[in-house]
Amino acid sequence: MGLEAEWITFDCFGTLIDWDSGIRSFFRTLPGVQGEAIDLLLTDWEELQFSLINGPYLKYRNVMHLSLQQTMAKYGVVLSAATLNEFVESLPAWQPFPDVHPTLRRLQECGFKLGIISNIDEDLLERTIKTLAIRLDLVMTAERCRAYKPSVRPFESALEQMGCTPSSVAHVAFGDRYDLGPARQCGMQTVYVNRQGKTASVRPDLEVASLAELPALIRRPRIGN
Repeated sequence: MGLEAEWITFDCFGTLIDWDSGIRSFFRTLPGVQGEAIDLLLTDWEELQFSLINGPYLKYRNVMHLSLQQTMAKYGVVLSAATLNEFVESLPAWQPFPDVHPTLRRLQECGFKLGIISNIDEDLLERTIKTLAIRLDLVMTAERCRAYKPSVRPFESALEQMGCTPSSVAHVAFGDRYDLGPARQCGMQTVYVNRQGKTASVRPDLEVASLAELPALIRRPRIGN
């Protein structure tokens, strides 16, 4: 069963951009990080990041600095300021998943308005969007509304900018604790991109294994009879 929507918004990193591969690639450049240590490091880093974004607002580049610095300090590794900056600067070079370009083009051809709601700084997202090679109708960042998902504020700010009813939006994301809950709380329809076969903690309106499924499952509302 599909959805009906005028707008389709996306989480960016992990949904459109291969976040996991990008982080792992950078972690392999760090001193003493090999093999299974990357899995442990990634888990620790994600939890520290989640804690930081739920605290007082900091720009995302500062969140990246602090989360990596504190994670490595747990293992007795002190990172230089240059290495911390390299982590931030690596982010805009992380690549989209293979299904992203054709799916976004197809959705745009079908007449959907497309947007991104992302936990990131304006300049970093601007550089990332260039890799998507698509015109977006909405871009909402944590920096713009000074709040990070899972706060509802990014979604409320996006809805205000879109000027539409929440139910006319389908929000697409892989992160259930960051996106699906607050998007649903704001009245949006939700689509869970389950690339890894995991059960979401929040029940979505639609679940897909690939973005390539979206054009067949989301349709625009019919006007008139």
